[in-house]
Amino acid sequence: MTKDIDLFYQEKTEIFLEGLKTTPYQQIDDTGARVNGINYYTQILCNPHYTAYFTVPDKDRKTILDVLLCGKEKTYCFNAEAFDMMKTFNVSKS
Repeated sequence: MTKDIDLFYQEKTEIFLEGLKTTPYQQIDDTGARVNGINYYTQILCNPHYTAYFTVPDKDRKTILDVLLCGKEKTYCFNAEAFDMMKTFNVSKS
């Protein structure tokens, strides 16, 4: 159908990243989708200036982070404040 689609994916990423910058908040919702007979989820992120759709196999926190990071590597900061919050919220150590 379409050849050399990398350019389209790059443009989609750039548009999405600019949309994220337009307001200090994003709304997110999801709906079910079928992809080749398999259940997937379409994540919908929006604010008053744009709407973006991402069809993904899972509906979990990790997937949402992957969508928001646009393929960038996830990094984590474990400082004193993070450890205090983990104690406050009784986060499991395992």
